[in-house]
Amino acid sequence: MSWIDEVFREFERIRKRIEKEIDRIMREYTTLKPDLTPDGSLQPLYTLYEYSDRYVILVDLPVADTSTLEVKVVDDKLVLEARLERSIRLGDVYGHTIGQEISVSRYRQVIPLPADADAEKTEVKVRPTKIIEVIIPKKKFA
Repeated sequence: MSWIDEVFREFERIRKRIEKEIDRIMREYTTLKPDLTPDGSLQPLYTLYEYSDRYVILVDLPVADTSTLEVKVVDDKLVLEARLERSIRLGDVYGHTIGQEISVSRYRQVIPLPADADAEKTEVKVRPTKIIEVIIPKKKFA
């Protein structure tokens, strides 16, 4: 076997390793999905803050049509829904798509509430920046 044959054999071995690694990366990458609900709604980011007398939940709803905002409590969970001002393609947000292009037109988030949250007295404020502020007082125990 000549040295040229050895070089080509090594190139082939490296090519196969690279192909295998690309396949692995593509499998991982295609399993990465945005936070979508089973019905295809986008789950917005939120943060829950606890204070001595209340909980404050901030929900980020960029591009939301806040006139369609619905906030309700169902089975000790806060359910927040809103339509987007326009449908957005996730490829536009992430800069590229792998696999099927996904388009969303609404937000939906379900947030479990702490046991001492007094959900009947929930107050909702919509900030001009489309940050939704949900204020839930704590139950007063005698």
